[in-house]
Amino acid sequence: MLRDRAERLTASAAAAAAQRPWVRRCGGDPVSAEAATAFDARIEEAVRDRRRYADELAGAADELDRIAQRYGRVDARAAGWFGAGETGTAR
Repeated sequence: MLRDRAERLTASAAAAAAQRPWVRRCGGDPVSAEAATAFDARIEEAVRDRRRYADELAGAADELDRIAQRYGRVDARAAGWFGAGETGTAR
């Protein structure tokens, strides 16, 4: 679930980044050019934040996978101690 969300966020950030510049100049005046530049900078920051968040989610998914694998090994070892199919039950 986390990995899927991370992949969707990464894809949307990449799609957004490919559409640069996001804000075009509205007129021939200097204010329009400055405003477009300022808005683009803010949007770029938001896209960067989205990528960073997607990377964090992917890292969390990787860590959860590692934990689950370790838990599976512990569970298999415990099954050997207690007998197959009897993990978590007293004899």
